[in-house]
Amino acid sequence: MSIVALVLDAGASERSRAVLEGVVTEACASQCAHVGVVLGPDARDVARRMVGRSVMLVLNAAWDEGIASSVRTGMLWASRYQAVVICMCDEPQISTSHLDALIAAHQATGRTVATRHRGRIGAPVVFGSASYPALAALRGDEGPWSLIDEDAVIIDGPASEGLTRQSGAMRSL
Repeated sequence: MSIVALVLDAGASERSRAVLEGVVTEACASQCAHVGVVLGPDARDVARRMVGRSVMLVLNAAWDEGIASSVRTGMLWASRYQAVVICMCDEPQISTSHLDALIAAHQATGRTVATRHRGRIGAPVVFGSASYPALAALRGDEGPWSLIDEDAVIIDGPASEGLTRQSGAMRSL
């Protein structure tokens, strides 16, 4: 199964470039076949930091609309693959082993697989191709986590100490 990672970094907020670089490093080391980074207003700075890395840089000209435009832009690149792991650029707790666990759960179940951080459900999240039309339909500040439903598999993130792994259906959002 061909799975890619999509790292969203197209917002206008000030984020640590070291955190972005860490997320990209972890994604590149994962089982993902390819890694794409969605860029916005600081595209030149980020592009310079990505030199020498095996990533596809995807420019989001409509970054000021909100996160949905970054998802849609990234999905133009990712749509030819069977599944996509959507990561946020400002999540320092992302690890290769966590991304690989998400991928393994998706491959085993065929379902959306999301991460729980301290009780909240969100990214990184794996979507199969059946979710691509819904991802492409997001608008404004509606993020990919809005598509995580009760059938999703939820795996605790590295920063979720004390929580247990849930392999079945999600009970609540």
